[in-house]
Amino acid sequence: MKLKELHPVTWVIIALILIFVPSWLYMNYGLIHEEHVKEATVSEKYHEKDEYYIVADGKDIKLADSSQWMLIEPEEKYEITYEWYGQKDPEVVSINQAHDDDSTGGGH
Repeated sequence: MKLKELHPVTWVIIALILIFVPSWLYMNYGLIHEEHVKEATVSEKYHEKDEYYIVADGKDIKLADSSQWMLIEPEEKYEITYEWYGQKDPEVVSINQAHDDDSTGGGH
């Protein structure tokens, strides 16, 4: 069977596959998702080997290092920005106490 002899439905199926597979791959592995939560309650924190996690509003979020993890208190509210892509765990980009209006860096 030659390529020209394929049924038109087969061409439609091939076209759909060529559109949807790259789109799915991009959405799952190429696109970075980010979420910002203004008043997330940290219900617990835990670590597995060298990875540190908090559970905020029911979602497990990874922290970059242990120093951030040690400063977080369970049952407190925090303003959290985290991101993820593909099958990676969500990871904290920034975290601060909720309603903390102090600016970092000082000023006059």
